[in-house]
Amino acid sequence: MDTLNELQHLSTAEDFFRYLDVEYDPDELHIARLHVMRRFGQYLERESLEGLNDEDIRRRCRTLLETARDDFARRSTLAGGDFSVSRNAKALSTSGWVPASALNRQARLQGTTRGGTTR
Repeated sequence: MDTLNELQHLSTAEDFFRYLDVEYDPDELHIARLHVMRRFGQYLERESLEGLNDEDIRRRCRTLLETARDDFARRSTLAGGDFSVSRNAKALSTSGWVPASALNRQARLQGTTRGGTTR
């Protein structure tokens, strides 16, 4: 089977990493698997593999998967804001938003419940 055909039959992120012989940290992949695989797919869609032999296609796929993995490496993910959760947290931290847990904690300190009555 050729590389592209084989890739279509893989099911887990780990399968892709093993098949393309790309090193990965299982803990990081566990956290970012969806993002890494989505990014790999985006890179693959943009790549022109036409006219390449199977060995070159496999080499190119390996490079694209390594790049996708590196895009979401733990050391840069949160700092770079690649996850929507990070982007949302940054936006909230500058918006003056107050989490509900802080309001509940303050209410307990003041001796009130949600309805505004004293406990």
